Amino acid sequence: MKSWRFLRPGDLVDIIAPGSATTQNELSAAIQFLQSWGLKARVREPLFSGHAYVASDAKKRVADLKSALFAKDSKAVWCLRGGYGSIQLVPDILKIKVPPAAKPKLLIGYSDVSTLHLWLSQVLHWPSCHGPLLDSMARNKYLEKDSRELSNLIFGVQKEITFDGLTPKNKHALRVKSIEAPLLAGNLVVLASTLGSKLELKSKGKILCLEEIGERGYRVDRLLWQLENSKALNGCEAILFGEFIGGDEVSTEKDKAKNYVFLALEDFSNRTQVPVFSGLQVGHGAVNRPLFLGPKAILSRKSKDSDATLTISSGGVA
Repeated sequence: MKSWRFLRPGDLVDIIAPGSATTQNELSAAIQFLQSWGLKARVREPLFSGHAYVASDAKKRVADLKSALFAKDSKAVWCLRGGYGSIQLVPDILKIKVPPAAKPKLLIGYSDVSTLHLWLSQVLHWPSCHGPLLDSMARNKYLEKDSRELSNLIFGVQKEITFDGLTPKNKHALRVKSIEAPLLAGNLVVLASTLGSKLELKSKGKILCLEEIGERGYRVDRLLWQLENSKALNGCEAILFGEFIGGDEVSTEKDKAKNYVFLALEDFSNRTQVPVFSGLQVGHGAVNRPLFLGPKAILSRKSKDSDATLTISSGGVA
């Protein structure tokens, strides 16, 4: 996997909206946020077309993505928000050819952006960062220490990130001493939606990190069965569960709504042959730490009774 260059004050960052739109005020706030970090922002207007559920026509979003990734003057690409829409870009992005002089730059985002992470990893073999979206950063969604960690990593002050307290969820996880492999990461629904396409998830030789929001237990179960039945998990080194938020069952009673998401994750962990761990601090919650996709990561346990630690190199260079 190729390296990306650490950002420096004054660097230009391209803002793209590959999925859903947001408001012009939120876009302005995102630009101001980048400026507060000493960066310059560029937007290829009009970013939004007024479509009901995507930012603009798919051709326009592909053109914005292509221009941002291969522009010689910008140093990173940061997605404004997730939502829905990146799956619409698949037919056209698979036709993109990397210019000979193009150098990898970091693309940052998560949720719906999972489609682009998969494309960058499996097709272009470029690194990327599964991390906070610009609109959330501009709204100060995350704690200051987490924002500072992200800043330190993309500016090269910090060269790696460590996740402690990953709990083994099956007997295969309890046998793990050390696994060294690159990460794949994304939203469960988005990754499952690639199956059967020319950009389908292939986790062989990878550590797969999954997160989700708002899906009820039986739907999570269905999606996990889909990954298994499609053979997408064949050869996967390990699976790490991030946050699975929401998913309460529909209830007309006054009693507290039931939630079966945990049960679906437990059932999957017990039947799969892949080591499964939980507790990864990524997803749609209050903590969404960055995962660098491409460089090899190390998943290790000190003893048979201990939780696991994930250590990831950012893959950046000065």
